[in-house]
Amino acid sequence: MKDTVLIRIYHQREWDPEKEEKAILDTRRRYESLMGGCVWEGGWKVFRTAKGKPMFSGESDRFLSISHSGAFWACAISDQNVGLDIQKHQSGRYEAISRKWFHRNERDYLEQWGYDHFFDVWTAKESYVKYTGTGMDEHFGSFYTAGREGLEKKVRDETGGAVLTSVPFQTGYSMCLCTVNEPQVYTYMS
Repeated sequence: MKDTVLIRIYHQREWDPEKEEKAILDTRRRYESLMGGCVWEGGWKVFRTAKGKPMFSGESDRFLSISHSGAFWACAISDQNVGLDIQKHQSGRYEAISRKWFHRNERDYLEQWGYDHFFDVWTAKESYVKYTGTGMDEHFGSFYTAGREGLEKKVRDETGGAVLTSVPFQTGYSMCLCTVNEPQVYTYMS
């Protein structure tokens, strides 16, 4: 079951950051069980890089990403590097935001297909910068996740590319995964 990604989604009224590590470790236990592995957790510790990417300390074979928006908090765990973003659709100045943050190809896509696809592009971009661990910075508009033909399946980068996978979710939300290889995705609600 190589290239498996487990996404655990929590419904929240208000997310309590103090519960975050417990939720991550609970998701890790579920992932290890799914993979048929040992559910030993004595050494599992979560830390964040200088740019905020969560990781398991001392491990190179388990990766995680978290995201929250609206009424949901989500955690993805995988045996490959992973970036996850979930976004509640809300009103906004999409044209102005896309001019500031999006690549020309993404703006062309939205102009052709409509700004109701804005959050599909946004979650793809966010999942990529979570995957790379760079976060939103001045390079956010230097890569693209969509073009005139539609959403891209792969973002080209110095490592050879990253795979984008739109994850079906509730109406009014967009969710996207970014991984090294095409993933086998399992989702469940808590």
